[in-house]
Amino acid sequence: MTDKELHKLSRTELLEIMLQQQKEIERLQDELEKAKSLIESRKMLMRKAGSIADAALKISEVFEAAQNAADRYLMSVKASAEHGVLETEEGPEGENAQEEAPAEESPAEITSQEEAPEENAAAAENASPEESHQEETADGEQHE
Repeated sequence: MTDKELHKLSRTELLEIMLQQQKEIERLQDELEKAKSLIESRKMLMRKAGSIADAALKISEVFEAAQNAADRYLMSVKASAEHGVLETEEGPEGENAQEEAPAEESPAEITSQEEAPEENAAAAENASPEESHQEETADGEQHE
């Protein structure tokens, strides 16, 4: 409205216009408060989203570190298992197991053992009756 129009209005009309404007101001102030609170809540959501993203990133790093540790553990267990299999194949004490095993007799030892009874028989023939009797009783095989 122009100034001329306002001068032509009565007081009651002017008061009504002022009341309407006051109501409009209050409505706009309420709308402004709602917009401000909406902006604040969105800022908070963005901060939370940022902090959630940071938390997710940190959790991801923790999971990655945990996965790496689990992988290293599995590799060490597999290596230990392979080492244990090799150790079991070699024996629990390695070279000591070979020392405890009975040694095979060489062909020369077998031959000397086969010849030994013949030598004992020849020696018995050459010995006196008393010596042969002592050897037999010492062996415990033959008694008179």
